[in-house]
Amino acid sequence: MRKNFRKGIKMGEQGHAGLAPGGFSGKLTAAFTFYRDGFRAMVLGRTLWKIILIKLIIMFGVLKLFFFPDFLNTTYTTEAEKAAHVLNEITTPAYLDRPGVINQTTPVPPKM
Repeated sequence: MRKNFRKGIKMGEQGHAGLAPGGFSGKLTAAFTFYRDGFRAMVLGRTLWKIILIKLIIMFGVLKLFFFPDFLNTTYTTEAEKAAHVLNEITTPAYLDRPGVINQTTPVPPKM
């Protein structure tokens, strides 16, 4: 084995850094090593990833509390009522929920 002095990584028999020989496990190890070394070498990327993670925490953690209320627990008390509501919402087409729409499951063919 020889050492790549610029990166400080030991290189394998094929001359590629971090490649494990053969099989799915070897490819998984090579992919992990590739990403690990890439993230270690980042300078600006680390700051950008921190910003992305902070934004995701704010979007899914904080905003969920204010904009997505717990509708099922506040409206229904038993599990059967909650299940019936969810089943009705999943199986009923959206156009039937609008006022003035006739409950018609098959479209009317056009007149010729």
